[in-house]
Amino acid sequence: MRFQTQLLRVVLPLLALSILGSITAMALYSRDAMLDQAGRDGQLLASVIGRSIEVSQRVERGSENIVSMDMVASAKIISQFVAVAEQCKVPSNEIADRLTTMVSEDGLSEILVTDANGKAYLDTSGQRGFQFLPDPKVQPQASQFYRLLSAKTPQSVVQGVIPREVDGKPYKYVGVSGVDHPRIVQVGLDGSMLDVLNQSIGVQQLLDHMVNETVIFRIWVVDIGGRVQQFADDEGDMSHRALSDQDFTLLSDVINQANAKSRLNGDHISVAAPLMASAHLDEGVSEAAQSSRMTDSVRGAILIHMSTGALEELLYRELGIASLTSVLSLVLGFLVLTGFTRRVLAPVGEAVDAAEQVAAGDLSVKLKGHGSDEIGKLNSALARMVSHLNSLIGEVQHSTGHLAQTVVQLSEMSRNQGEGATRLSLATNEIAAATQQISATSDELLNTMTSVTHVTNETSQLANEGQESLGRMEAVMRDLVDASSSVSRRLGMIAERTEIIASVTTTITKIADQTNLLSLNASMEADKAGEYGVGFAVLAREIRRLADQTALATLDIEQMVQEMKDAVSGGVSEMRRFAEKVDRSVKDTQESNGRFSEILDRVRFMLPRFAEVHESMRSQSSGARQIRDAMEGLKDTAQSTQASVRAMSDATQQLEGAIESLKKEVSIFRVQ
Repeated sequence: MRFQTQLLRVVLPLLALSILGSITAMALYSRDAMLDQAGRDGQLLASVIGRSIEVSQRVERGSENIVSMDMVASAKIISQFVAVAEQCKVPSNEIADRLTTMVSEDGLSEILVTDANGKAYLDTSGQRGFQFLPDPKVQPQASQFYRLLSAKTPQSVVQGVIPREVDGKPYKYVGVSGVDHPRIVQVGLDGSMLDVLNQSIGVQQLLDHMVNETVIFRIWVVDIGGRVQQFADDEGDMSHRALSDQDFTLLSDVINQANAKSRLNGDHISVAAPLMASAHLDEGVSEAAQSSRMTDSVRGAILIHMSTGALEELLYRELGIASLTSVLSLVLGFLVLTGFTRRVLAPVGEAVDAAEQVAAGDLSVKLKGHGSDEIGKLNSALARMVSHLNSLIGEVQHSTGHLAQTVVQLSEMSRNQGEGATRLSLATNEIAAATQQISATSDELLNTMTSVTHVTNETSQLANEGQESLGRMEAVMRDLVDASSSVSRRLGMIAERTEIIASVTTTITKIADQTNLLSLNASMEADKAGEYGVGFAVLAREIRRLADQTALATLDIEQMVQEMKDAVSGGVSEMRRFAEKVDRSVKDTQESNGRFSEILDRVRFMLPRFAEVHESMRSQSSGARQIRDAMEGLKDTAQSTQASVRAMSDATQQLEGAIESLKKEVSIFRVQ
């Protein structure tokens, strides 16, 4: 899966969740805010309705007062008209007709004029002879006008709309006293006309309008005791007039605390507000009197039920807008994120392609840096890495070729050394066998010379001198042994043992030659001695035979040593030192030879010469033993060398295999 897809699969759900969480939080906050605002608006609306009720009641009572004042003025005008008409001797029927005309023109329902006794003689209703009585028990309403008969000054009586005593119809009556003599002038107005006015501008009309035109669907107006005074329902259902327990509790709290409150009840909001004293005026009491009694005390409360449907509709509309905005935000976020990831991942894709090419072995890829941000730095670092890797792989390939050639040469050298070690081992075995033979011959010769020593006691002095000379020769041989040790440290035990063998065989050869010469001289001297020298002649021949055998064996040893020298070609420098020591040994040997010649010249008898031969045989036997021991060590060294050469050959083969593996691994890379 591509990184861009993974990033989109991670970021878009997170973005969607954040937007969904924001929408949910906004919806909850908006709902709470709307409901809270609706509650505050409801409280304000309830207060406004309360004030509107107060104003409506004031307007209602004000309009009734205006009507009352108009009726009082009409009654006074009629009183003046009747007084003037009677003074002018206008007939009563004409006055009555004129009053009837005034009833129809002024909107009055009836006009009644009495005499000084309170009996009506002018009545537009057609009921003549009505008598006003002072007893309120008999006439509870009409008795209020009776006092006008005794008024000394102009007075008036105003009644509200009440059912009249005659037929129970609602009427409003206003009466004034007469201007010329005691009488009652009364005008009446049909109460239905005032009801129409009240319905137009009254409290109930206001409440009905509120429930029909606003989000309010129920309104209660209660007094201070919580009794419902007025009620309005948007459907006109009066079954809801009774207050529920929750509404009653809310109204009680509002009345007691004189503060508006609201409460959420499922599908509606209940809001209650107090009504102050001016909101309820007592019936039958003048406005001036009521105004003097007004205080800031609570006289009731208003309760409204507001529907939350509009709020929910608004909330749903806001949620729809928020959802649409969220979808657009997601789309915009997707587009922005896609563009951003493409812009960011483009150099990353180049880096990935380059890395895949490098992984496939193609080091010829070229990368460019993209800016100074982290991705640009990554591409630059990757380009530097590819460049360094290119150089490194090129060097490795080049070095691998040289190393392979070196390993081939080393393998060839190992094979040559192995063959040389094998030949050396074979030669060492042959030399060891020859050395054993020489050692046995030397022992036999020593035994012979020991037996001869008893015969040659007379030659002991010259033999001692020869022994001293041979002692110096032995010292030289020790130097040869030391030189051989130095060669052994450089070329191994092979060269050391070879030099020892060469020096010993040279000495043996020289001794054998000297012995042969001595035996020849002894034979010649024996011939000169005649019969006295027969024994010496036999002994001389035997010594010559042994010397010849020694010379032949020495020649074989020299041939084998020569083969060993050919195998050890690297010891040339040490062999030069060895040659120098051999030269010194030759000089010492020549000195010994001169001494032996001097001895042979002085001694006519062979005893001293045989003593010298005895010492020589002893030295030869010792040298043969040394050669034997040296050859044993040389044999072990040759075997160890052969094992080392085999181990070196195995290591070379392993190195060759490792180089082939390295070449195979490096060959997959294509460098510039």
